[in-house]
Amino acid sequence: MEATLDLDKVGRPKSLNVIVGTGISYTRPDGIHIISLSSLGA
Repeated sequence: MEATLDLDKVGRPKSLNVIVGTGISYTRPDGIHIISLSSLGA
């Protein structure tokens, strides 16, 4: 997905986040953030 970004306009992404419908929010050992919808107030 990063390959589709125009890095000259928007810069490199600060983090990779995956939003999930259920479960808890946590950060994986490889730095990817798993974010539950309930953490976003949905």
